[in-house]
Amino acid sequence: DEIVDCDKVFVLNDGKIDMQGRPYEIFKQEKRLKQLGLELPLCSFIAQKLREKGLDLPDGILTKEGLLGELCALKLKI
Repeated sequence: DEIVDCDKVFVLNDGKIDMQGRPYEIFKQEKRLKQLGLELPLCSFIAQKLREKGLDLPDGILTKEGLLGELCALKLKI
């Protein structure tokens, strides 16, 4: 989960750069990450599962603080 605090991320595959960009840009490519044997940060995974259940959460949630803030904002809308 430390990767979410980085300015730029490089993903290597067979010693070559396969993906590069800001953490948000990398983690929104979930299918490619899975192909490379990588996983989403836990908070991104939880947010994704909540979106699948119908919660209106934005893409790009990478931290527990971000997830908590979005969940609290949803509660205020109710």
